[in-house]
Amino acid sequence: MVSTRLGKILLVCNAYLLMHCPQASADSTNGCSRSYAPSDATITRKTTIEPTRVLGRIPRLSLVPIAHVRGELFLKDEILFGQPTMSLLKSEGIVAEKGRHESHLVLGSGSLLLAPKNTIDISVPNAEINVAAGAIVYIRTKGNNTAILNLHDDRVNAVNVLSAHTRYYLPPGRVMLVTEDRYTDFDNANPCPGLWYKTVYTHESTEGITRLVSQFSPLSAAWILPSVRHLILNRSSHGNKIMKTCAAVTVMSRDHKQFRYKLDDHERGPVLLVSGKLQSQNDEETNTLETWKTNVQGNSRGDELISLLDATNEKLSQDATDADSLYLRGYLYDVVGCTTWAIQDLSKAIEKNEDFADAYKERGICYMDNKNFDEAMKDLNHALELDPTSGDALLARGRLYMLTSQPDAALTDLTRCTEESVKFAPVLPGEMPGNFYNAPEYYLSNCYKALGDEDKAKEHLEKAQVSDNQSAVPDTDYLHRFADKPAEAQPSQ
Repeated sequence: MVSTRLGKILLVCNAYLLMHCPQASADSTNGCSRSYAPSDATITRKTTIEPTRVLGRIPRLSLVPIAHVRGELFLKDEILFGQPTMSLLKSEGIVAEKGRHESHLVLGSGSLLLAPKNTIDISVPNAEINVAAGAIVYIRTKGNNTAILNLHDDRVNAVNVLSAHTRYYLPPGRVMLVTEDRYTDFDNANPCPGLWYKTVYTHESTEGITRLVSQFSPLSAAWILPSVRHLILNRSSHGNKIMKTCAAVTVMSRDHKQFRYKLDDHERGPVLLVSGKLQSQNDEETNTLETWKTNVQGNSRGDELISLLDATNEKLSQDATDADSLYLRGYLYDVVGCTTWAIQDLSKAIEKNEDFADAYKERGICYMDNKNFDEAMKDLNHALELDPTSGDALLARGRLYMLTSQPDAALTDLTRCTEESVKFAPVLPGEMPGNFYNAPEYYLSNCYKALGDEDKAKEHLEKAQVSDNQSAVPDTDYLHRFADKPAEAQPSQ
């Protein structure tokens, strides 16, 4: 136990040195956080990366002090929201109004780093935040999404949030996201992209407000938030408090799950932090692919698919912008489970061919698998605009409507999936059409059940369980696509 805690303390100290001493990260490659990750999707052997080595490859924080960034402001000491402060907020592009008293602010849009010596209240969309004297809190509001980060406090319940008639107390190292999007996850609701987080708890209200509470890394806040970075680089008293909190949170946490953050879908990521070790999600994708290869090798269909992947990689090595090859590889990656790589290839295919309906459809399915429902809906809608007879896109959008509690809309798409004019187009060798096992009937059964029509639900479930195709293809050769053969739709023995 002692050695483990000591290791964590050394890890934080090393990170602190990296931010203050240029020589501490002399082995970094142009400051790139992903310099150790492959630049393309070819298979590479996973390597073990030591903690100090990895931290040396984190983008080193700028050594030039940053006074402020427009839209983000640091307020400290006795904070009163009188005319001078309001004028300063306006000059920085922060949308705010005076509140009920001189220590109350209504924040509409922008970012504030607060270190008050008096208790203050901040109103944001769908939440009221109370910050006690001595706490250091970062608040960012963008649209209907707000992030509240407790970077430091010196007493219990110093930071509390009232939202949807419920009060939450945020300890140091915790972040709360408040959003009006009921069907979202941390990445999509987070207005601070790049923040390392883990163990998310979701609280939904009858008013349609969602609160997501998670542990975050104060070190990552110093990385991505200019005002926090400024405090630490200047070695101010507030910066020192944040770093001490970072060390305390790291050492005292009993949660050994991975810290993670989301990068842009076109980038390799996210990066994971586990007990002082960083690992690229690229390694996870590589492991997934290698495991799949191991499992299918020796099977005639599996060998054929591996050869197809190798041939596609060869084509892309000669022409990295070949849209058809990018789509084919992205499709196979999605089937295998390498969703991040799939999105990257499909995005490149769309950049090359903006009317590539199948690429939009497949990327929409990937987004749906990642629970990025807004982006999934955009892609599937566009896919159906380009190809209204795509059964795969209709089935995917019908499932998406069900996931987002819209059974009426789902009913329309799923019913269309049963029409003869709608076509399901398998892509890979050995792959069966998406309706081969009567998957639309299974989802229609769920849809009618959600609508309260039990008779219709039973009728369609029976259709899903009866098919002339049930034994047409051996299981060893069936290339499984998500939801093509729902377990519940298989006939009982």
